[in-house]
Amino acid sequence: MGGQGADAQLRPSSRLILEDALANASIEVVARFERALSGLSDVHSGVDSRSPVTVTLANDTLGHRTPTLLGVDEADQVWVPARTAAGEVVLVSLPRRAFVLGAGSGLVAVAAGMSPAFAGESVEPNPPARVGMEHVDRVNAWAGLFREVDDAGISITEGMATQLRVANGYLHAQMPPHVERELKAAVATFYRVVGWANYDRGQHASARAHFDEGWALIAEDGDWWIRAAILTCIARQSIYRRDLDDALDKLGIASLRADKLSLLRRADIAAVKARAFGRQGHHRECLRAVIEAEQYFAGAEEEDHPDTEHEGFKAYYNDKLLTSDLAQGLFELAFTRGVEVSHTIQRLQEAQQLSDGYARSRLFSTAKLAALQLRHGDVDEGVVLGISVVDKAKGTTSERVAEHIRRIHRLAGTPRIKDAHGVPELRRETYELLRTL
Repeated sequence: MGGQGADAQLRPSSRLILEDALANASIEVVARFERALSGLSDVHSGVDSRSPVTVTLANDTLGHRTPTLLGVDEADQVWVPARTAAGEVVLVSLPRRAFVLGAGSGLVAVAAGMSPAFAGESVEPNPPARVGMEHVDRVNAWAGLFREVDDAGISITEGMATQLRVANGYLHAQMPPHVERELKAAVATFYRVVGWANYDRGQHASARAHFDEGWALIAEDGDWWIRAAILTCIARQSIYRRDLDDALDKLGIASLRADKLSLLRRADIAAVKARAFGRQGHHRECLRAVIEAEQYFAGAEEEDHPDTEHEGFKAYYNDKLLTSDLAQGLFELAFTRGVEVSHTIQRLQEAQQLSDGYARSRLFSTAKLAALQLRHGDVDEGVVLGISVVDKAKGTTSERVAEHIRRIHRLAGTPRIKDAHGVPELRRETYELLRTL
């Protein structure tokens, strides 16, 4: 995975961000991008140690701004222009996950063409008069990158909104019918990603508005799995807000043409149903939905369906994420009614194995496991888990994370356990964190 020559070819089908954006950017934007890239050395492990790299854009050496300053190859490696100590211009690669997690939100924002202050500065101010499939690929790439950043717990919703405006502008350009259909699907997916980020921050009206905008683009002529993806997100938000009728209505619509959906998508829908029934306190229906989700997931292993390729859904919705989804559905029953406690604890423990790319989901599972142990299980374990949640939640902008912290704080003050070993410290730690959120 060492440095490559400056003429290394990036695959056009997997180019990530704004091929020509920085070519038209201001000097200030380029300078911010260079400063952001200079921090990559801490997370990059693929460059030969005999040739230390200072990451810059290297424009003066190349003589022009390269049309592709950042890309991703089929091995999911991010490629960035760099300069060796000897002054040689190279492209270096590092794992995409390390790039996203190590470089942080400032780099992603600048790489996507926005100022770190998210002042609405896009590096593509003038919408093109005509668009093609390359613009569809570009929008899909933006949506994929921002979803990955959001899943990792990095909040850049303002930056997402700025780039979404650029994507939305493409819809007003001239294009052939097949491009229009694909572009609407891509922009709808981007709306869903931005809506989800707003939902996580507790901006529910904005979240629902974005979901609705995305739905409107594909409600009449979109693939059923894209419709289902948006509808399940709406359902998840409605469950959170305790509008369970709306949630179950949306899940019913998502399943209207189940024959058009992959088994994996149907597993996702069933897992959300388990959450809805769990929140309702409907024990039997919740368990039925859990079993249904597991059966669909088991059948999806060898499935070949275009649905599973959309947004890399087959790789994304893995067994650990399903376990987390189902555990969080069962949690309401276990926490409020004291049923399925051991079963839920086991699933929440398994969900701790989620990778860093699912950092927020993993944190939710840890917080729910802490709450369940504090209320119905091993208080000592609940304290350890609760302190871990506090440590990982520092600086969060997630309203859902904050709600979990508030629940742990309330539990730490209940008469049954408030004087138990470690509980007063947990109460102090959660109180101090909540003051900063």
